[in-house]
Amino acid sequence: MDIENLIAVFERKLTLQRYSASSIKNYSSSVRSFLQVAGKRFDQPDELNENEIEKYVYWKIREDNISSFYRFANVLF
Repeated sequence: MDIENLIAVFERKLTLQRYSASSIKNYSSSVRSFLQVAGKRFDQPDELNENEIEKYVYWKIREDNISSFYRFANVLF
């Protein structure tokens, strides 16, 4: 899985939707973290589904006791 290419596409879409630079940076960081974990189990991004994202968010909440904002960012993406 080419994580950096996926992040570049993601950032481009957020830019076109007029997200602020700081929001793009924060959301990209969340997505990158998810893709790094997911990349160990999946070869292609189209193998990922909503259930996999939910499991990751649940794991992050329990593992790192993440803040509500970080949870929100992870749930969005």
